[in-house]
Amino acid sequence: MRRVAVRGCIPGLVILLLGLGAPPARAWLEQVLVVRAGEYDAVIERATGERFRLDLHEDCLALRGHGGSSVLIWSPEPGISSRSLLLVPEWDLSCPVWQVDTLERARSASRVPAVPTEGLRAMRQALELLGLDCGPPGRDWTPDVAQAFLRFREGKHLDATGQGLRRAVTSLALDVMRGRQATGTSQRLARVISDQLDPLVGYLMGAGGGGATCSTPTWVRAVAEQGALVTLADGTRWQPAAAARPWVARWQNDDDLLVCSARLVNARTGEMAPATRLE
Repeated sequence: MRRVAVRGCIPGLVILLLGLGAPPARAWLEQVLVVRAGEYDAVIERATGERFRLDLHEDCLALRGHGGSSVLIWSPEPGISSRSLLLVPEWDLSCPVWQVDTLERARSASRVPAVPTEGLRAMRQALELLGLDCGPPGRDWTPDVAQAFLRFREGKHLDATGQGLRRAVTSLALDVMRGRQATGTSQRLARVISDQLDPLVGYLMGAGGGGATCSTPTWVRAVAEQGALVTLADGTRWQPAAAARPWVARWQNDDDLLVCSARLVNARTGEMAPATRLE
């Protein structure tokens, strides 16, 4: 019998791990929205509208400016406490929570922005066709791809306002369609980008500026080759980065897991491993 009960789905994903035996061992992982991020603290909001102020001291300064994006909260037991970690997968950042203050519930719960997956993949392919470096091969919208789009946008002298992003995305669709290597593929990419213009701009203004993009919950089927190969429940195989393999090797079969921004996030341990999906 599996020891895991999934209590939610993205957005507002919560995984509650229930161990066998007495007392049960439990861990908790949830995707939340960053309402505000300062130098030493952050205000987060759950899908239920509950808000908390997290004292992060100076361990998480890189979170500044991350407001409006999604992150993960991991705890060794259900709920947010001083034993929790704030995880930013796309930055490989794990921030200890020093103190938690409960704030007034939001009048209407915010939602983690929906991810326009097809449009983001089309944008990545368009950037690559135009010769911009999007990092290691793949299909996901990663920080490397976000940087490539930033270079493209700045090359057009457009800012990061909603209007600037809209013009930049539109320019990308036009450029890939009119490029020297224009083909049926580039025309298809331009059409997909144009069709998803509004969701893409909304995403780039929020989570796309650095938020976690997570899969539906899954679990580990097998770990092999001293942590160099992880097979998930759906049969997909992932190759963790060399630096992450020592702790990945200790992962267990049936560990619940999320794939977030090209990272494997273990819901039992709170560990993150940059990984490449093998075709």
